[in-house]
Order: sequence, then structure tokens, then C-alpha cells
Amino acid sequence: MREIKFNVVDEETGDYVFFNDWAEANKNEDDTHNETLALFIKEHRCYKLLPYTGVKDNNGVEIYEGDIVKLKYAPEPQVIIYSPVLAMFTIGRKYRFTAVQDIEVLGNIYQSQRRGYYNGR
Repeated sequence: MREIKFNVVDEETGDYVFFNDWAEANKNEDDTHNETLALFIKEHRCYKLLPYTGVKDNNGVEIYEGDIVKLKYAPEPQVIIYSPVLAMFTIGRKYRFTAVQDIEVLGNIYQSQRRGYYNGR
């Protein structure tokens, strides 16, 4: 079973927050993961949760929804998307996220949009 983790985007500021880092710095010793998440949401009202896929890239970087990835067999970078219809993560709209090899995280769509080099494809 995959580990339940999130990164978070503040939709007001566009800031990308590594929730697990924030949780380690702000949780009480007795808090459960859900209590820590509730505290985070209370403090950060405008947010979007980006779930961890349970997969790491070739360099050991955790892959989250919204990450931009480079694939060996795709000519352009692709975005990790959760498809509620398929009930699974997909790579762009073409590739299913199963047994992926030769994948590298380049960044995420939220940080890239702010820098002006992601056009939403």
C-alpha cells in the first residue's frame, strides 16, 4: 500500500508548500496525520492538495500530482494527473501511470506557471 502524503499549493499566492516538511515543523507529538492536516488547512484556507503517487523517479524524487515529468518515450514533458474516471494517476492524457521506467521529475505546474515556462499542455 502506498504512503499517504501531500504537497499543497496555496491558491491565493501560488506558493508550493511541501506539506510533510511543514507537518514535521508544526505538529504536536500526539497529533495524528489527519489532525496535522486539519491544522494546516485551518491555517491555509485557500489550498489544493496534491497527492503522492507512491512512485519515485529515476533519481529517487517522489512524484506528486501536478509534477512535470520527462519520459524516455515521450517527445515533450508530461504532467501527472489524477483521473477520477480511471481512478488512477495518468501521465498527461496519453499514458497510464503503471510500471513506469525512465521518468524524471522536472518541476511542477504551479511553480512553472509562476515562472512563465509552463503553458498548461
